[in-house]
Amino acid sequence: QADLIAFDVDGKKTRLPHKVQKLGFTGCLKLASYQIAFRREAIVKKRLFFDVHMGAGSGNGCGEENKFLLDCRKAGLSIYYVPETIAKLRPQTSTWFFGFNRDFFYQRGAATRHMMGLWLSCFYGCYYIAAKWKEYRTGITPFQAGLALFKGIFENPIRRQILQEEGGSTWRK
Repeated sequence: QADLIAFDVDGKKTRLPHKVQKLGFTGCLKLASYQIAFRREAIVKKRLFFDVHMGAGSGNGCGEENKFLLDCRKAGLSIYYVPETIAKLRPQTSTWFFGFNRDFFYQRGAATRHMMGLWLSCFYGCYYIAAKWKEYRTGITPFQAGLALFKGIFENPIRRQILQEEGGSTWRK
């Protein structure tokens, strides 16, 4: 009955409780693209796509899989997590993550705004700065991280990029 299923991957620990579960909003934010399998016909029927303005190669950092999953939820598709390991991740250098620096937090803010809108992204941004502190504390202060993240949220560069591609104004609504 699942339209999408997220699995475990050897070499990457998941942040989800280790039990079969239907995923809600927050669960969709804890997954990576290499964990996701889906019924192609369900995705095609709902006309869902990965956002080309997000992810590796876009210049906007990460989050394309999270936006895709949130779009799938909005479209009424069912998403489950099954704690079975089905693949092994081959370690390699990231094409977009170069550490927790100002660029990372700016891109994180931009991606979060694009996925969640202004108010929810502000709330989530505060949570993210606090929750990830142990991971980034040696490279950047929480104040610097917050400034960069909220700059990304308020500048809304992904929306501006989309408007420019459409030939419209870059002014924010």
